[in-house]
Amino acid sequence: MRERLKHRAAFDYYYALGDKRSLAKVARKFKVSVQSLVKWSKNFHWKERIEKRDRENAERIEKKTDQAIVKTKLEYRNDIRKSFAIVLALLGTAIEKGKLKSTLKIKSIKDIKDLIDSKEKLIKADLLLMGEPTHRFEHDLKGIAEKIRDDPEACRLATQLLEQITTGEGDAGGAGVAD
Repeated sequence: MRERLKHRAAFDYYYALGDKRSLAKVARKFKVSVQSLVKWSKNFHWKERIEKRDRENAERIEKKTDQAIVKTKLEYRNDIRKSFAIVLALLGTAIEKGKLKSTLKIKSIKDIKDLIDSKEKLIKADLLLMGEPTHRFEHDLKGIAEKIRDDPEACRLATQLLEQITTGEGDAGGAGVAD
């Protein structure tokens, strides 16, 4: 059997039904028997065509979503760069040769620190958008390990916590170490 316009129209209607898809609905709409539709479905590979179309639609949606995400990240990065330039300019005009200049409304060292903090936050936001880490945890872990090693109670609790993690005992939420 060769696929004709009525077969394609029936398939398109069947596909458009989505989750509420049924051959009975197509039979009513096109005034044909369900048995005929079963034959059409097999002969014209409706199941495979639906899977293929769903995959293609998902790929198109994914591509559009990816493009939107990239565009949004690019806009954020441009905003970050502009803000970064402003913060650098403010810092440059606020400090000249280690002295505060009076052209900027800086009343204390805290104001300078706030500008520097803003700079650091902008750098971290930019790194995050690029998918880069914003913090190096190995330095923190070394410091924590040293503190635990020097404190017997912390060492005991850390050992107990590690045992619970490795054996899967304790609460799954990781709320703490019970004595």
